Amino acid sequence: MAWVEGEAGAGKTTLVRQLLARLPAGFAVVRAEADELASDIPYAVAAQLGPVRAAEPFRAGLELLNAFSRRQKRGPVAVLVEDLHWADLASRQALLAAGRRLGDDRVLLLVTSRPAAQAGDGWERFAGDQERCLRITLGALSAQEVASLALGLGVRLARGDAERLHAHTGGHALHVRALLREVDRARLTGLDGGLPAPRSLASMTVARIAEEPAPARDLAAALAVLNQQVPLAVAARVAGISQPAAALERLLATGLVTWRPSHAGTPAGFAHPAVPGGDVRRPVADPPPGAAPGRLRADLGHRRTDPPDGRRRRDR
Repeated sequence: MAWVEGEAGAGKTTLVRQLLARLPAGFAVVRAEADELASDIPYAVAAQLGPVRAAEPFRAGLELLNAFSRRQKRGPVAVLVEDLHWADLASRQALLAAGRRLGDDRVLLLVTSRPAAQAGDGWERFAGDQERCLRITLGALSAQEVASLALGLGVRLARGDAERLHAHTGGHALHVRALLREVDRARLTGLDGGLPAPRSLASMTVARIAEEPAPARDLAAALAVLNQQVPLAVAARVAGISQPAAALERLLATGLVTWRPSHAGTPAGFAHPAVPGGDVRRPVADPPPGAAPGRLRADLGHRRTDPPDGRRRRDR
């Protein structure tokens, strides 16, 4: 088994698809993709891999194992499960039961997920078994990797330009790729002003957050205005909401926002620099539709002399 984990846009799908493309001839490929809108439908993911008739997850896992066994009689099989973090619980348990029983089978199980999404249901132990599982964690790209990605897309960047793009995007793979496709060479090489947020990511972010309830939209707008990782309490005060935990939970489910509960102040912020509706270089980004920009900006105006970390800002 190979477990590929990373934040939204880190390149999980690109990596596993390149791996599948390089498999030896004769491999059969079976795919399943979890959908956050179907996370409450039992076996919505498992049924994509084979017939599931059992009501109990363990027996459903054995049914999947039998389906894999029948396929491998004709040759080796690669089973790809994308976005396990969104999978329904029954499918997660059935897949785990099947995966644990793959021994001498000619089956390669590939799973993609966001970090920590496997905690508490057995997947964490299985993914951490170094004898049975190759665990790949995708993080931010280095400046050299940004240059290599650009070259692969037909854009040759000098070292300084690659470092500039890396600093602007934080090495976020999806952000880098989007800018390389949307921005002309003159702007990428620093000859024509600063670098924008990718239009595709900004539009996707705004549209996705617009679907959320008002408290979640207000919290997202506050995070966009603050434009950095901040303590949840600070973001809640700027947003003017009384129950930030519920609003944050909604935003975390979108994959657009991250939260670090083990860090001081339990900071939250957007997962990558493409904040809703604005250029990441701007000190204040436009909040999503449905938010209250005037109130947020006014509130921020009373706070921005003192950053969230407590250090007093010096006027320059």
